[in-house]
Amino acid sequence: MDYQFVLNGQVLAVKAERLGDRLTLSLPTGNHVFDLVDLGSGEFLLRSDGKQRKVVAIKASSKVIVLTDCVTTTFDLSSSKDGDHFGADQGEHGDKSKVVAPMPGKVVKVLVEPGQTVEPKQKLLIVEAMKMENPLVAPFKAEVVKVNCIAGELVDSDKILIELRQLT
Repeated sequence: MDYQFVLNGQVLAVKAERLGDRLTLSLPTGNHVFDLVDLGSGEFLLRSDGKQRKVVAIKASSKVIVLTDCVTTTFDLSSSKDGDHFGADQGEHGDKSKVVAPMPGKVVKVLVEPGQTVEPKQKLLIVEAMKMENPLVAPFKAEVVKVNCIAGELVDSDKILIELRQLT
């Protein structure tokens, strides 16, 4: 997939290809090939040239936060052609009708209730993790079917927080 990120005010074009446990990133500086081990919950081990690095990737709204070796880098996905698909916060098997916690955290505010109609990209709730507030948004026009959390609740990664029914 081709991505365009904004990093430090500069547009960065990246092509990412994954074949099994091998990840190839094509950057303006050249190609980088990694052996990839998915540890779950957005954590990965990247191995290349005999070196190993643990990486944590968190998608929060239109940004991806990458943590590695005490370095935090934030990528802005708002200009990305594939931004909606990069680490999308989805339920099991890519089911976008289930809004899930992208990481362990605390539900700060629930902004919707069952029966309510929501528009694409409308904020549904806010989850705080790593001292950052992360709004979770509707992926499409939908009716809120069920709210499975309350403000103040601590949630684990992948917990289904809100269930939606897509409207046409």
